[in-house]
Amino acid sequence: MISRSRICGRSVCTGCSTSMRRLSRNDSNHYRVCDDCDDKLINKKAEAELRSLLEGKTHELKLNMGEIEAITNRIEDHKQELEVLKKRVPEIEREFAEDAKQLRREDAKYQRLVEGDLASKESLEKSIALNEKMVQDFTLVLGETKEQLKKAEEHHLKELDKVAKAETKFKRYQHLLDTQKAQLDSKA
Repeated sequence: MISRSRICGRSVCTGCSTSMRRLSRNDSNHYRVCDDCDDKLINKKAEAELRSLLEGKTHELKLNMGEIEAITNRIEDHKQELEVLKKRVPEIEREFAEDAKQLRREDAKYQRLVEGDLASKESLEKSIALNEKMVQDFTLVLGETKEQLKKAEEHHLKELDKVAKAETKFKRYQHLLDTQKAQLDSKA
């Protein structure tokens, strides 16, 4: 049986073309179309799907770029915090050294006073104990500051790892996007 392709109008027989298509979404009837028109309809549908996928990937890429920017900003913040902590360590070490020198001088002074005046011995021992407590406190503060510096550095390294992973993901999406664009351009 010979009929006309409902798209291009060419005459086709059932042996030449077995393709039957709905001509619109609202149409429930299927009409015979030639194989060339059938291929064009399939290609248009595939192209629309690829464009939709491309738009989705582009949106996802933009989101990833925003995430990379946020992570980069957090890294910069952490770098600044790290610099502040690094600057505090020498200051605390200097204070600790100065306090230790001062404590040693005061200890020597009090030792001489103890030898000279046994009545003031108890008072001097309390002062020495207080000075030793200050050394311990400064040692603790120094240790805590070093620990904070270490944690900030570890956090910074984790953030750098996240950025590296996000960049890798971005490159994969960019490659996929370039491949899909090339495919669309070659079909156009």
